[in-house]
Amino acid sequence: MKYHYQFGKQALSSLFSLLIMILISSSCEASIVSTAAKNTSDHDDSHENGENIGFVFYKTTVRIYNDLDDDLQLEVHCKSKEDDLGLHLVPNYNYYEWTFRINFGGTTLFFCGLSWKNASGTFDIYDAHRDDQKRCSTKCYWRVGKDGVHGYRQSTPYPFAPDLNFPWPKPLNPSSKN
Repeated sequence: MKYHYQFGKQALSSLFSLLIMILISSSCEASIVSTAAKNTSDHDDSHENGENIGFVFYKTTVRIYNDLDDDLQLEVHCKSKEDDLGLHLVPNYNYYEWTFRINFGGTTLFFCGLSWKNASGTFDIYDAHRDDQKRCSTKCYWRVGKDGVHGYRQSTPYPFAPDLNFPWPKPLNPSSKN
């Protein structure tokens, strides 16, 4: 009987350690995608229910579209406590996206510095407290325009009305009319 207890305790400890490693590791996959090179339907079935892992864990994809017009590039630099996704230049009518899993504590936060010719700002693009299970648990889409940054609920994607609207906080070139 004592042998079974020690084996069970060791197996349980190993299983718990493996589970913790899976939960702690928050791998991010990021890319800039040309809308001409990929089907850009906001109803992309491959992310419809997220990528389920077991019964609790799923991947979330955040996508930021450049809708600035006039061939303006968007600079995107997103970070979390664990990951710095680097600086990316997103051409007009293209998007930048990354995929991740929220952390074990449910506190994942990605903030992004967004800038273009006339404005810049830093925005909380994914906040697990705001977004997970409430707005966009598996697909969080944002559109960046000259008037600001607009977020869409997973259940009502573009072209429907955004549920979050962040105006540009500081103009870079106030004399410009663009």
